[in-house]
Amino acid sequence: MITNKYDKVTRQEGLDLFKALSTGNYAQAGVPTERTGGSVLIPESLETTTKNITFTEDNLKLWKQIPKLDANSTVEQYNIVRDYGVGSTAFARESSAGRDTSSVLSRELAKVKFLTTTRSVTQVLNTVAQIENAEAFEINNGIKYILGQAEQNLFYGDSTLAPKGEEGLEWDGVLNQVDKANHIDLKGKALDDKVLNRAGEIILNNYGTPSKAYMPIGAAALFSENFYPDQRALMNVAPGTITAGTVVTQFNSIGGTVDVEPDVFMRRGTTPLDLNKPAIGDAPTPPEVTAADDTKVATFEEGTYKYAVVAVNELGETAPIKVKADVAKAGETAKKAVKLTIKNNASQTVAPEFFIIYRTRENSDVYYEIARVGVTTQEAGGETIFVDDNSRIPGTGHVLVGDFRTDETIAFKQLADVFKIDYAMVSPVKRFGIFLYGTPIVYAPKKFVVLHNVDVKRG
Repeated sequence: MITNKYDKVTRQEGLDLFKALSTGNYAQAGVPTERTGGSVLIPESLETTTKNITFTEDNLKLWKQIPKLDANSTVEQYNIVRDYGVGSTAFARESSAGRDTSSVLSRELAKVKFLTTTRSVTQVLNTVAQIENAEAFEINNGIKYILGQAEQNLFYGDSTLAPKGEEGLEWDGVLNQVDKANHIDLKGKALDDKVLNRAGEIILNNYGTPSKAYMPIGAAALFSENFYPDQRALMNVAPGTITAGTVVTQFNSIGGTVDVEPDVFMRRGTTPLDLNKPAIGDAPTPPEVTAADDTKVATFEEGTYKYAVVAVNELGETAPIKVKADVAKAGETAKKAVKLTIKNNASQTVAPEFFIIYRTRENSDVYYEIARVGVTTQEAGGETIFVDDNSRIPGTGHVLVGDFRTDETIAFKQLADVFKIDYAMVSPVKRFGIFLYGTPIVYAPKKFVVLHNVDVKRG
C-alpha cells in the first residue's frame, strides 16, 4: 500500500496495480473460456443488422430490364415473321397480278427450365431470440441467390450441357440465341467505338435499333479509358474543387444511342480458376484427362500451355483436375489444335453431366474457363473428346449489343415468378425451397450482336 504520495512505488506494488479488473486487452473478442478479469463482466455487443458483402439487387441488370411475359406451358411455342415477302421486285405489268410473295413464317419453341435452392433453419433457432428472423433472412438470401443465377444464365445458359442426345437442365441464354452471322471476334482486343459502331450497323441493317450493350466490368472500364487521352472534361463543382475523369455511359452508334451496361455477372472466362477449390456437393467421380495434338488447324502462340477440367452434375462438381502433362507449342505444332480426352473413371459411382474446360495462356500458370461441353457418355470408362483450336482466348469476355426496347425482340417467359414451398418436417429442422420457372426467348436473333474475346485487363 502506498502511504505517501511522495513515496516511491516498488516493483511489486506496480504489479499489484495491474491486478485490478480491466478489459484484458480486448479479451472479450476471444472464446468465453479465454476471458479473465474484467472481460468476464463485459457483454458481447452485436449490431442488429447483418452486413451484406455479396451482390445486391442493384447488380441485377438484365434481369430487371428484360420484359417479363406469362408462360402457359412448359413448352412455349411462338411464331416469327422472317420476311414480309420474298421477291426481287414488286413492280408488275399493267395487266398482271404479279408474283405471290407471301410472308415467310416459322414456328419456334422454347422449353421452360426450373431454378431452385433449398434452405434449412433449425426449430431451436426459430425459437430463440434473434437479431433477425432466421427464416425470413434465409428466404431473402435464397431469392437473391436464384435471381443471381437467373441473371448469369440469361447470358450464358446452355441447354446442350447434358449427355449426348439429351436435353440439359439450363435454358439457352441470349448469347446462344443470337444469329450465328452476328458474332464478331475481337481476338483479344479491347472494346472500342469502331466495333460498337459496327455492331450498331449490323443491327440497323436487320431493322433493329441498338439500345443497350451489356459487358464485363473490365471491358467497360477499358472502353472508358480509351477516351481519356483526347476526351477530358474538367468542371468546377465548387470553388477550389474539381471533378475529373471520363466514364462512358452511352455511345452514339450509327444505329442509335446505346446504353453501356457493365454487369458484374458477365465474368465467365475472365475470372482465374482457384486450383485449391474443393469439390462441391455430391460431386461426380473425378475422370482422367490427357492432352495431345490434333489434326485440326489452329493458331497458338509458341510456348507452354496447361489445362484443367472440372466435372459437373446436377448435385455437385469436382475439384479442378489438372492435366499432368503440359502442352508445348513450337513451329509446326503451334498450327495444330489440342485434343483433350476426358475418360470417366472405370469405377465411378457418380457420373458427370458436363465438363468445364480451363486453360492458361502461353507460359502462364493462371487458368481461365474456355469452354463447357456435355459428356458423350456417362458410362464408366467412357470418353468425351474436346478439341481446343484457340478460338477462345483465356481471360477475355463477351459483350452483348442489341435491341432491348420491346418484348417483340426479347422477353423472359415466366411460368411462375419466384415462390417458396415448405417441405415436410421429419426432424426439428424447417426446410423450404425457393423456385423460379421460366426461359428467355430472343424473338429477333438478328437484332443482337455478340462480341467474343474482348479484353478486360489493363497492360
